[in-house]
Amino acid sequence: MRLFIYLFIYLFISCKVSKDNEKKLVQVPPVENIQTFKWDTVSIKKLPYKYSYDYNNDFLFALTDSLKQKNEINEKSELNFLFSDKTKFKLKEDLYAKEEDGYPYQGKGYFYKRFPNNDKYKVLLFIYSNKEQDYYLPYFELQTIDGNNKTVDKLIVVGGKNYECGWDRSFEIDEDYTITTIDEQSCYDLEEEKEVERVMYTNKYKIDTQGYFKKTKK
Repeated sequence: MRLFIYLFIYLFISCKVSKDNEKKLVQVPPVENIQTFKWDTVSIKKLPYKYSYDYNNDFLFALTDSLKQKNEINEKSELNFLFSDKTKFKLKEDLYAKEEDGYPYQGKGYFYKRFPNNDKYKVLLFIYSNKEQDYYLPYFELQTIDGNNKTVDKLIVVGGKNYECGWDRSFEIDEDYTITTIDEQSCYDLEEEKEVERVMYTNKYKIDTQGYFKKTKK
């Protein structure tokens, strides 16, 4: 029952936002604006940092719209232009998200956080919602940016599916830039009224000297 309430709230907010967007189109800034962007105007989130979904949040399916209303993400931000889509999972594990239609995501994302530079590379966190994937929560993605404001590499660090077979990914970054992703998957049998599967994958990454996310030994 609670899932249907989430979906109703999500659809209601999405329709409202769509109508608002019809009235006022957001213009993407030209590339030359990005090339001369003043990075010293962007606040830097100190490390360590971690993020996981708050499942007590009734607006979790509409998280992206909620962050817009709170001005934590901005449709007009020039940094949105840096977002690179079509990102694939780096792992070989069988994650539910890879089996769905509409993956990898193609579309726009929103700048959410900037972390301290790693060597000469900027590290940004973006958020986006894949409306083609039913029951999926918004994704968060780390991307490294070089001195020419070009994307070097990308890593999906947060994602989730809230259904009978669920998936949840959270992450954390240490002060030495060790990035840890934690995937939890489980299935619940409604007829048997019990959990029939639960697996967990933990993976660690470091950013190498070329700006790429490299998986490390646990």
